[in-house]
Amino acid sequence: MSLTAGTRLGAYEIIGPIGAGGMGEVYRAKDTNLGRDVAIKLLPESFASDTERVARFDREAKLLASLNHPNIASIYGFESGALVMELVEGDSPHGPMAFAEAWQIASQIAAALEYAHEKGIIHRDLKPANIKITNDGMVKLLDFGLAKVFTDPVGAPQATLSNSPTLTMATDVGMILGTAAYMAPEQAKGRNVDKRADIWSFGVVLYELLTGRQLFEGEDVSETLAQVLTKQPDLESVPLQSRRLLRACLEKDPKLRLRDIGDAAKLLDFSPESPELNLDVRKRPRQWVPWTAAAVALGLALSLVWIRVRETGPSPERVQFQIFPRDQYRLGGFQVSPDGRQVAFVETDGRGVGRLQLRALDSLETRVLAEQSTAVLFWSPDSKYVAFMTDRRLRKVDIFGGGPQTITDVAFAPRGGAWSRNGTILLGGTQGLWSVPDRGGSLSQVTAIDFERQENSHAFPSFLPDGRRFLYLRRSTESDNSGIYLGDLNARPGEHTAQRLVATETGAAVSNGHLLFLREDILVAQPFDVEAGVLTGEAMTIVEPVGSVLSIGLGLFSVSDSGTLVYRTGRTTQTRPVWFERPGIKSSPIAEPGDYGELALSRDGSRLALTHRGRTWDIEVVDLARGSSMRLTFDGANESNPVWSPDKKQVAFFSSQKDSQGIHVKASDGTRDEEILISSGSNSA
Repeated sequence: MSLTAGTRLGAYEIIGPIGAGGMGEVYRAKDTNLGRDVAIKLLPESFASDTERVARFDREAKLLASLNHPNIASIYGFESGALVMELVEGDSPHGPMAFAEAWQIASQIAAALEYAHEKGIIHRDLKPANIKITNDGMVKLLDFGLAKVFTDPVGAPQATLSNSPTLTMATDVGMILGTAAYMAPEQAKGRNVDKRADIWSFGVVLYELLTGRQLFEGEDVSETLAQVLTKQPDLESVPLQSRRLLRACLEKDPKLRLRDIGDAAKLLDFSPESPELNLDVRKRPRQWVPWTAAAVALGLALSLVWIRVRETGPSPERVQFQIFPRDQYRLGGFQVSPDGRQVAFVETDGRGVGRLQLRALDSLETRVLAEQSTAVLFWSPDSKYVAFMTDRRLRKVDIFGGGPQTITDVAFAPRGGAWSRNGTILLGGTQGLWSVPDRGGSLSQVTAIDFERQENSHAFPSFLPDGRRFLYLRRSTESDNSGIYLGDLNARPGEHTAQRLVATETGAAVSNGHLLFLREDILVAQPFDVEAGVLTGEAMTIVEPVGSVLSIGLGLFSVSDSGTLVYRTGRTTQTRPVWFERPGIKSSPIAEPGDYGELALSRDGSRLALTHRGRTWDIEVVDLARGSSMRLTFDGANESNPVWSPDKKQVAFFSSQKDSQGIHVKASDGTRDEEILISSGSNSA
């Protein structure tokens, strides 16, 4: 029975036909109750007239309606012998595609299958015709699980097997349900199937996306089924990254096939062994352990280097290649993935707007993960997600496809983050460390700032392999208290150990049984007993110089679980105060390049006080009219947070001097010694 425009099925008014297939005709309709367009699948007459089969279909439809996933087209209900579904506007994907483009689609398919499989629901008829790509790039799977509830559909086979109707063939052991060109061998044999049948179809679809050709294509259904049962897939024409995954998906014996689609991304191969790579490789002398290093330039004057740490192996090699961000952009933060295969980084424009990007170490391509991001970013332990900050929200994005997802709102400016194997995320900052579940929720305090030790931040955490203990940087105006400490998620905020592991002004990380940290601009590695949480040997130099941002305690290096080290070469990162007019026009620089902290402008706008780091943090005063500057403090202690008096004749600031820690004041022209306004007494802990 065909439907004409204006026909009513309950609350649904038919607008017009969309198409037809082995499981019935499909129409666009208007939901007159909710005012939305829907898709109506009208069941074949032979099916609709069978009361028992309709009742069975109704039960199954209710189960399928429970699926709630962004990549699965929703089922709204069963009305007058018709299935009411989400109307998906878009086209089915067609290859050939570049690997990155194909995986953007395939990863969303995998996410939908993983969700359904966890609920015990199998698609059974996965093929390009049942996949739609919306205008905003979202993948939607159609007809999820419907093949199971159909038998004996009407209609002859189509001319092409990719659009052939669902096959039904009675056998002694069950039913063959599916589309010939995409069904698994066990389906073709009429055996009972499980989620591994979907994994086979996933592999066939991915092959077609990559090559633009059907993997199994005979002149008729029987020949195609014979190929499914006997033909060994030839994967020579697919990208190297996908071959290991496709082999696991296309095992004819389901016992040998990939068991869980959620593990698909782990089988992608980004090893640098491809003969297609065009890299400059040079031998380097053997050091205390063998290394492999690659210099990676991001921007015209910025170098990153990755080093593979191994206990044994061949002589190391040096590999150089470059990345050039867009004009007027510079590098923000960067982090290597735990598996050591990719680097996520932020490039920031002159307005401070950052773009989160991804670069595989064996690739010449860079792609954007998110259009807006701060310099704070870190990886999930499975190398699948990158967490980042934007608009005071902590978000995560799947590197294989899909849009960013919000984890939690963050009211402070984080200083580093870490993601544990147990699903806990840590954020550092001037208020201590805070945690949140990676699935989302509210922040909980993990550590508390110890003001008696003159601490001003807990930053740049790094989880140990057990996912419970972590390393973090405690920063203090008293250098004897600054360094790396060991924390525990089971401890209360004020109960973490006060025993310092190592003295440093920047964050640290653990890899291959070594603690990596900076001594000034020298990156060193020291043997570290992960189980006991103690250092066990002497520190040895890895490379120098390595950059840092000392104002916040950031060391410009990142190390993976596999021993890949990425770092920014050069001396300590320098900044330069610049004057901007009210319309946003940049004027001349205010001071020479250096390491600057807080800024304070006098009330009349003629003078600037700022903290400037040499050996310690000191106060400097700049006369903006004359373009001259003068150092105001020389006491060898750390000074911070300058504030002008209303008449601009004095500058107040916080000082960490022994026995006189507190608020000091000094004449802004430097003619008199500083005075103590408020003292907290001895600075010793």
